[in-house]
Amino acid sequence: MNRRLTHTGLAFVLGLAALGLAALGLAACDTAETTRADAERIVGTWEGESVSARTTVGVSLPILDLSASGDVTRFTFGADGSYAFLFDPADGRALTIPQTNVSIPLDQTVSFSGTYSLDDAAHTLTLSAGSLPANVTLGYAFSGDDALSVLAEDPETLLLLVGAATDDATIQLLASVVTGGSIRYARSN
Repeated sequence: MNRRLTHTGLAFVLGLAALGLAALGLAACDTAETTRADAERIVGTWEGESVSARTTVGVSLPILDLSASGDVTRFTFGADGSYAFLFDPADGRALTIPQTNVSIPLDQTVSFSGTYSLDDAAHTLTLSAGSLPANVTLGYAFSGDDALSVLAEDPETLLLLVGAATDDATIQLLASVVTGGSIRYARSN
């Protein structure tokens, strides 16, 4: 009887050890996948999934679902430092901030291109003026290799990235409830 318990106990311990090694192996695979430099990870085409706004009280709210609406939102980054951006909203779309009276029509296609640079330490992405009126600096964050969030630190930049009018009245309206926002992208296959 004791011998049987010993074998059962040994099998249990060996099973736990095998499970632990398997978990370590998976963790090592995950780490290997995400240890590439940001300059390598950003290269490719990214499709927009959602837009969130950071309110004046510091709360982040989802304000636009890009994946199910027919909107086309795309960032493409080349290994040579070039980029292209496109936002083509579906008909009748608006940037609506929940629990406010703010709703801004998204009725124009926006596209721009040029060159970009990354600052890995600061997690910033600078887009050259190219077809923009001036350079634009955005924050960025990766979630693994296949998800990228681009962070707009002010309402004007957020409006630029979603194709909304950037006239003073629209900026003031959005700035009354929003301090910035983010767009989440998924790597395109």
